[in-house]
Amino acid sequence: MNHFYGLHTFYPTFASGKGGAPFNTLEDYENNLKRHKDFVTYIDRAIGRFREGEQAGSSRPS
Repeated sequence: MNHFYGLHTFYPTFASGKGGAPFNTLEDYENNLKRHKDFVTYIDRAIGRFREGEQAGSSRPS
């Protein structure tokens, strides 16, 4: 994951209702809200893993 590639670059389009998961029913909207919660969990875990890597000295210089 970086600023060019990763789920975070794809997710906004997917979750917009105009991508792969259109909003045709109330259930579609509710499912999207569930995905939002999962996406937040995914990003929080990624941040934690990045911090672990940084503390271990595995970060690469820019």
